[in-house]
Amino acid sequence: MKISEYRMPYLRNVIDEYPSTVRRMYRRGEVMIVDIRTIEEYLDHHIPGSILIPMEFVEDFANILADKEVVIACEHGNRSYYLTRTKSNLFRKCYNMLGGIDLWMRIGYEIASGKDKGLEMLLSYLEGT
Repeated sequence: MKISEYRMPYLRNVIDEYPSTVRRMYRRGEVMIVDIRTIEEYLDHHIPGSILIPMEFVEDFANILADKEVVIACEHGNRSYYLTRTKSNLFRKCYNMLGGIDLWMRIGYEIASGKDKGLEMLLSYLEGT
């Protein structure tokens, strides 16, 4: 068993994965990538096609995320680790991206910046609250 496939017995729906596996799953359409960083961090750089749901709003989007396989990503993997361990009940299956977006960039994978559809959903939600 690869170390990245290790599942904790008490969190059966949480899996730690490296960016290489996340990228492969994402390109196949198997998962959605949720960026839990701040708006400012997202505008600076993000994974193309990811959606921004800052950590403090994840529970507000539980109905959208509940039936999907979701990769949780942050800058270095600390916030995503915390969220996948404390809010795993919100997801059918969730992946914590080890090393975060920082490792994704260091590997040389694609990065986008600025405003896009991944940010629009959050902004629409914030305007309605």
